[in-house]
Amino acid sequence: MAVPDKFNPEYYKKGIPTTDYIESHGLGFLAGQCIKYLTRYLWKHEDPLDDLKKCDWYLQKLIKKHSDTNNAK
Repeated sequence: MAVPDKFNPEYYKKGIPTTDYIESHGLGFLAGQCIKYLTRYLWKHEDPLDDLKKCDWYLQKLIKKHSDTNNAK
């Protein structure tokens, strides 16, 4: 029996591997975290809201970062 990959589980490998997608688009940490949590929210936990709330937390930080950047111009 195959040993599960703790660092790159199957839900990150469907289609384009999540890490490859994030890196190839140069998304950075905050956007990358959003992609990660959106990729796995239906697969990792029984309650998808856990990952959706994590995604929202990172998305709000990303929105603030860009809002602050735009306001500084």
